[in-house]
Amino acid sequence: LRNITVGGFRKVFGSAGFAKLGEELKTLRDKLKAKLALSPERKAALMEKLKLLKDIKHDHVEAAGDSIVEVNEKNHMGEMLYQSDIVLTPEQLKAIEEDVTGKRSKRQALRLPQTLWKDGVVGYSFHGSTSIAYVM
Repeated sequence: LRNITVGGFRKVFGSAGFAKLGEELKTLRDKLKAKLALSPERKAALMEKLKLLKDIKHDHVEAAGDSIVEVNEKNHMGEMLYQSDIVLTPEQLKAIEEDVTGKRSKRQALRLPQTLWKDGVVGYSFHGSTSIAYVM
């Protein structure tokens, strides 16, 4: 894993498709950054709140070496992958983009008369072998 390169990754996943997905993912990431950008006032308020937090020292605790995210970042693969370690299919990328941009079609519950409960009453029954202790 440490020796993987962008070229090696492209050999495995196909150069044209992998590069295209990476570019689409970068475009989506840029759109999200623009959408989530803070106004100068909100950014200043955030910085003031961050000053109140206790600084935490982060140690590299993995004895086996770098995490997969760190390996991918060092090899400049992080931006080509979703969440720095996931290769997406074109369909998965499209679904994520539609979800994030609000273009995903909403599914509605059926309102057909035969699918609704009559008079708001939900019918139910217990199997004959069910103990009365579980029924009450």
